[in-house]
Amino acid sequence: MNADQDKELMKMWQENLQPVSMDARQLAKQIAERAQRFDRKIYWRNMREYIAGGGLIAWFLWLSRNPGQRYLSVAGIVAVGFVMIYLWRSQRGRQPLDASADVRSYRAALLERYDRQIALLRRVKYWYVAPLYAWWMLVLFTATSPASRRLPYFIAFTAFAAFVIWLNESYGVRKLRKARDARQAHHRFLLRGRNAIVRLLRPRGASLKANGTAHLFEAETLIGKLQIVRR
Repeated sequence: MNADQDKELMKMWQENLQPVSMDARQLAKQIAERAQRFDRKIYWRNMREYIAGGGLIAWFLWLSRNPGQRYLSVAGIVAVGFVMIYLWRSQRGRQPLDASADVRSYRAALLERYDRQIALLRRVKYWYVAPLYAWWMLVLFTATSPASRRLPYFIAFTAFAAFVIWLNESYGVRKLRKARDARQAHHRFLLRGRNAIVRLLRPRGASLKANGTAHLFEAETLIGKLQIVRR
């Protein structure tokens, strides 16, 4: 590449700074929308749990009118209330998206959301299954029916609890980790591709520090195109 070609390329990069920066903002917007979709999915999942929990609490309150079942109703309210409060508190530390953030910040926020949900599902046997299972056992072992008649219910309750644990801690965590790893690998692909493109686009002898902005904007444009093709 001769000096005239170097000057021509530098002129093209300087002329295209504004459209390229728009492409970088567009890429950041796409990642932000991904994070917002993930937030909405978690929000509606939590809302289903809150509605179901509210229905159970209302049912327990109705049962509490019977003095003989009041202790079971109170225990049920405590168990369901613990689950709902834990789920609510698990979402309190989530930081809202900053509208002025860059691509790297949005990607970090998206990965942090995956990590938070993975950690939540990995503890589901403690905060979700254990309180409800304890209430089931309380109901079962305080019943006046013979032990032979209670055994099938014990097996059914235990099998269902084990299924819920497997569904969340094994299947659910594996699915979330796969999605997270795919996003992280995509992130690394973009960063490595951008750095490689910057090195290819930089003219010989040119200072990356002096012209780094132009090169990075140009690299983001090409990486954005590669992202569309890679999908």
